[in-house]
Amino acid sequence: KKEMAIELGSTALNRSTKETWDKQIKEIWKNRLLFLVCLGFIFIIFFLSLGMNSKYPPKGIEWSRRWNLEAEIGIASVSAAAHLFPLKLKSSTIIQDQGMHLKLLLVESSKKASSSNEKKKGSEEEEFDPLAPETAEKTLIIRDSVFEEKYAILLNKFPVFAGHSLLVARGSSTQMPPQNAVLTRQDLDALHRCALAARAIAFYNSHPEAGSSQPHRHFQFVPMASIDTKHKPPIYSALDSLEPEIWRWSSKAPYVPIVRRLPAFNEIEHGIVKLPDRATYKIDFQDSTTFAHALLRAYIAIATDIGLLKQKHTDDFFFDQTQF
Repeated sequence: KKEMAIELGSTALNRSTKETWDKQIKEIWKNRLLFLVCLGFIFIIFFLSLGMNSKYPPKGIEWSRRWNLEAEIGIASVSAAAHLFPLKLKSSTIIQDQGMHLKLLLVESSKKASSSNEKKKGSEEEEFDPLAPETAEKTLIIRDSVFEEKYAILLNKFPVFAGHSLLVARGSSTQMPPQNAVLTRQDLDALHRCALAARAIAFYNSHPEAGSSQPHRHFQFVPMASIDTKHKPPIYSALDSLEPEIWRWSSKAPYVPIVRRLPAFNEIEHGIVKLPDRATYKIDFQDSTTFAHALLRAYIAIATDIGLLKQKHTDDFFFDQTQF
């Protein structure tokens, strides 16, 4: 009887222990499942908040790092070859100055280019705008609408180099800031993205003395491969001599650019802002408002330092009303 009682007691104890263990296992898995569900909700809320806070939602390929504008320019150039009139090179001279090897190119002015500003003949005379996407030659249009339909990309009908392209503001020249108006954050952001996607040098002529021949607001960029495939632009050697600007991105510490000058250009009014290495490439392409503001701050600093802007301005300054 004692042995039977001990055996029954042992069985009851084992059964109780097993039930307790099963309850603990179920409780552990229940807690794990609850943790995973909560973690999933957190990730969902996080990604939704990223999408809601994105300044530039991915509406087109131009907002992506995958955008290969260089290839698009090449395809468009082949298709429009019969409609392009490259400027004829008269001479090419190598100049050595301040340790830099400069190439001076002299090109002939095109008669077709000088006549492109003439008025259209018709029942009513109106000035022809060759850069407006609505009236531009269709063969020259690479993209008729980019960057939230604010700009278009065209081939330069009278290129100096192969692939010479234009980023133009959409609309008529009478409905937009003039060519000599200072740049906006959107201008700088769009031009920077085009330069990266085309692996190009971008520039902006704001006055006829700087080479501007069209009143329609436009910017230019030339693929590096069209200029020289072996060497960087001569100015790079001078820029490399400048100490890099050390600054870490922080929402609490706004970017303050430092304007410097190159000894090689002492006789030319100029300003240089060397952006931090991290500022140039490690940016979120879908929402690069931080970098666009850094570009704007650098631009304001240079324009103010060399006297193009008479007073300090903040990022909220309405640039479209200011002209050089």
